[in-house]
Amino acid sequence: MKTTCFTILALSLASFGFSQTSYGDFIDDSPKNEFQINALNLLIFSALDLSYEHIINDESSLGVSMLISLDGTDRFGDYSNPYYYEGFTISPYYRIYFGNKPYAGFFVESFVMFSKGHYDYYSSYDTNCYDCLTFDDYYSTYKLKPFTELGIGFAVGAKFLTRRNFSVSIFGGVARNFLTSHGPGVAPKIGVSLGRRW
Repeated sequence: MKTTCFTILALSLASFGFSQTSYGDFIDDSPKNEFQINALNLLIFSALDLSYEHIINDESSLGVSMLISLDGTDRFGDYSNPYYYEGFTISPYYRIYFGNKPYAGFFVESFVMFSKGHYDYYSSYDTNCYDCLTFDDYYSTYKLKPFTELGIGFAVGAKFLTRRNFSVSIFGGVARNFLTSHGPGVAPKIGVSLGRRW
């Protein structure tokens, strides 16, 4: 009995010591906070998209991202440039990482997205739409009706980390909206983000 107890104690101490000296020290000494800016949304969609991420452990993190359209409602006047219907979004998220490095590599993300913006509203004869924006194109007059949406979604991506704690993330996903009938049914979440971990 004493031999069995001693063996179990020795194995427990050895495994604890191994985890502390190899992987654990690197995790404990590593930065746990990260700030990123989505370069894709800034350059292509003219939207400021910032995110903050906090590391929970070696394979998961919590974060929040915020997007603001820099063109406001003026973006709907130019059909040649890409745009989001969402003028403002805030999106808390949870990520699980599957890479060889701690909290880096391939990841899966679940998120909630609260958004506000304007959406196509083709009933141009509706006089009750006092808060609509009206636009004239070559064929007809149409309206954009403001919306407020709440969606739940999933995304996948990959994060690459340098030794000096600079990061690049590439990701894509979609949220399903549930609040209104005249807003967009789905909302995309895409990006190529550049960041710094501290």
